[in-house]
Amino acid sequence: TTYWVYLFNLNGTPTADFRASSTHTPDSLAGIEIRTDDNTRALIGMIRTNASSQFADSATQRFVVSWFNRRSLGLVNNFTADRTTTSATFVELNSEIRTEFLIWSDESVSVGVSGTNSNSGAAGTVWTAVGFDGTNQENAMNSPTNPTATANNTIGIGLHRSGLTEGYHYATVLGSVGAGTGTWNGGTYTADTTRRTITSLSTMIRG
Repeated sequence: TTYWVYLFNLNGTPTADFRASSTHTPDSLAGIEIRTDDNTRALIGMIRTNASSQFADSATQRFVVSWFNRRSLGLVNNFTADRTTTSATFVELNSEIRTEFLIWSDESVSVGVSGTNSNSGAAGTVWTAVGFDGTNQENAMNSPTNPTATANNTIGIGLHRSGLTEGYHYATVLGSVGAGTGTWNGGTYTADTTRRTITSLSTMIRG
């Protein structure tokens, strides 16, 4: 559950008010951000609880963001095993690589994908893209032409995305092929002796 967090005065004690759904706006007199329907509540942050109803803030889940004291927050994730597809349209290769985050409506998110991939068919182009919250690909894509199963091709994507609605989102890696079976390399980080690099997703937000 995502909560917008407001501060209010409870009989002289500063107290946090957690709201699962709320709108906010600048107060016309004080200028600070308040709950639209209650000017006694000042917006201070946003949080999202995990499946155990706990706060979460890690390299794969940035679920605590500040309204006033925003700073850059990095995320990174990778495939723990090789991931494949034969799909001619973009699909999420595996949900394990997702980076999950909260974002304010006036901020943008930066995303990068790196790694290597290959294809079982000599004429099978491999496409890699980034998706937010599903399988609609962003315009920044990577496509090694005619890769083969014995050639590990480099993936390099970087983009800045604005316009996401305020609240929870995730970024993920999408893939498709022109023919054959595309493989995106995964596993554990070891010395690079075969030009084979783990596919990773990095994300940067502010909050």
